[in-house]
Amino acid sequence: MSLCSPQWLVLTAGASEGLFALCSAYQGFSSCTTFPAWLGSYSLSWMFLSASCLLSLAALLTVRPALIRGRKAVAALLLNITSIALCAGSLISFLVSIEQQDPELLHRLGWTFYICCATLLYASLVTVLLGVIHGDGGRVEPAVRAGAAAVDLPVIAA
Repeated sequence: MSLCSPQWLVLTAGASEGLFALCSAYQGFSSCTTFPAWLGSYSLSWMFLSASCLLSLAALLTVRPALIRGRKAVAALLLNITSIALCAGSLISFLVSIEQQDPELLHRLGWTFYICCATLLYASLVTVLLGVIHGDGGRVEPAVRAGAAAVDLPVIAA
C-alpha cells in the first residue's frame, strides 16, 4: 500500500491538497517516463540510502581528527545521527511503497535493510568510541591549571 493511494489523499475537484500534492505531481511525472518500476517508484528510498552512505563516509573521515582534538566530535555525532535518520527514511519509504510482490524489489529491500543495519552498527560504534575517549574527565588542561593558580583556587583532579 502506498501513501499516494486514493484512500489517503484529500481530493478537491480532482486535485490533492497539502503534502499529498506531491503525489499527484509524482504520478503525472511517472506516467511520462519509461523507467523501470524500481527506479521510478523507489528513487526516493535510494536517494536516502546513498545520502546515508555518503554521510557515514564523511563521519568516518571526521572521526580521526575528532579523536585527536575533540572539537569535531560533535560534527561526527551529528553526521551519524543524520545518517541513521536517512537510513530509517529509506527503509520506511521502501516498505510503504511496496504494492506488488516482485522478487527483484524484495531483493533490493534486503540489500537496503543490510546496508542500513551496517550503518546503524557503525554509527553506534563511533558514538561509543567517542564517548569512551572523550568521556574521561581526568585530564585538566594546562591553561585551566594556570588560571586556577593565578586566582588561588584548588584544582581538583578526577
